[in-house]
Amino acid sequence: MSLQGQRIVITRSEAQAEPLARPLRALGGEIIYFPTIQLIPLETELVAAARQQVTMYDWLLFTSQNGVTFFLTDEEMVARLAAASTQIAAVGPATAHALTNLGLSVQFIPESFTGEWLAVQLGGVHGQKILLPRSRLGRQEIVIQLRAQRASVTDLPVYDTIAAQPSSQVRQQLAQGVDMITFTSPSTVQNFCQMVPEWPQLLSRARVVCIGPVTAAAATRLGLTVSITALEHTAEGLIQAIKQG
Repeated sequence: MSLQGQRIVITRSEAQAEPLARPLRALGGEIIYFPTIQLIPLETELVAAARQQVTMYDWLLFTSQNGVTFFLTDEEMVARLAAASTQIAAVGPATAHALTNLGLSVQFIPESFTGEWLAVQLGGVHGQKILLPRSRLGRQEIVIQLRAQRASVTDLPVYDTIAAQPSSQVRQQLAQGVDMITFTSPSTVQNFCQMVPEWPQLLSRARVVCIGPVTAAAATRLGLTVSITALEHTAEGLIQAIKQG
């Protein structure tokens, strides 16, 4: 499939944009970097304590690569975790890859790459201690599901998602019109609509592409018409969905 000449907006954080931009550019797309979110670490006393006590948990659950990046920051802690009996679950292959790159084994990946399915399919967690390092804005469904299974869950915010401030030059690029826009989280959708109040006109002829059903639902609630939703909720899955049209 060719995207020759198409102007494609990437709304994820600047640090994470390239895995999307590179393959889209290879297909001929003209990339507009319009980051709507910025990720910042939360170095709280609770996070420090969880790092010290990480091997006391039965399960360590990661619902994104960001959780891995912002929690597993200390090589000594990672080494202790690798030698411990704590089991590790990842929401999908990209998150699992981030963990294996650190030398950690992943014991469980759900069939469908969402936090809710991770909680449902994990099973057998009655009485077990679970640590969930994730965004401060993480949805509560996974915590509710795990606690309904009588697990002891520590919901640990390790990073925050705040609105980015794209430059005036990037805004001018956007104003020239777009053919496609990609969203990789509900925050990217919400922030984009707040930052670009004229979005209904701007996106009137653009294809809206979402990384998964949670993001697509957020877009629909805000009035966007979603053209494509990736079946595999990763950057690679999003690219494949675009190729398949």
